[in-house]
Amino acid sequence: MKQYTYLYHRIFLTLFISLAATFSAFGVKINFEKSTPVGSWQIRQEMMTDEKGRQTMQEIKTSLLGEEKREGKDHYWMELVIQNHNVRKGKVSKTGDRSIVKVLVEADVLNGDLSKVINNLTGFGKEIIMQTGDADPMKIEQGGMMGSMLMQAMGIKVDYDFEETGSETVNVEGGKFKTRVIEGSGSVQSKIMFQTINVQSETKQWVSEEVPFGMVKSESRIDTNGEITTSTAQLMEYGKSGAFSEIKGEPQSLQIPNLQGLFGG
Repeated sequence: MKQYTYLYHRIFLTLFISLAATFSAFGVKINFEKSTPVGSWQIRQEMMTDEKGRQTMQEIKTSLLGEEKREGKDHYWMELVIQNHNVRKGKVSKTGDRSIVKVLVEADVLNGDLSKVINNLTGFGKEIIMQTGDADPMKIEQGGMMGSMLMQAMGIKVDYDFEETGSETVNVEGGKFKTRVIEGSGSVQSKIMFQTINVQSETKQWVSEEVPFGMVKSESRIDTNGEITTSTAQLMEYGKSGAFSEIKGEPQSLQIPNLQGLFGG
């Protein structure tokens, strides 16, 4: 049972972090079809700094791989590749295994309010394929339903409110862009075993429909149970074609056990 608890907790957190990092301008409309045709991809870097000045960095590649119709509805295949790095004395080095999350998403979800989607993931992950390092990829049918069950078991509540506050021209590693400025705040509450986790965040983002998935730059202040972390992210490079899946090997079906009680719920 502990093995299942760790496995599903890790799967869910990977998916949740991927969602939040990719579409964090909750409630703000972006023309997804205009900015992100099939084949599009972007790479961004996010630098996290804690109260003691210690830094870690994530490199995240997001791709839109293809379209598929299921149950009469349009869907997209999205993929995120996440690599963590240590930062010490200005030197950056990879740490841990690379994680890949490939998700089948209802098209309507990408044009909706993501705060509502995260509170009800059943429409998001009709199918999820995950791979960590050199391990065999795992395929989860109805992964969104599993995510919603985990949210209920962990008592997760998501509440975000964002608004458009202006426009700016910004320079990042990936280029110079005219952007819309999005600002707001929110909270995530959860209970894992006997620990309650409260996350409060304030975020400013710069988004552009010239860029796949919209994200150009972001700055955040995150309070996790009183511990403060700041985050800055920027677009490194992007393309409107050429996206490909980095999943290696034949996915193995992962059977979902009864989740009731896994997280004390």
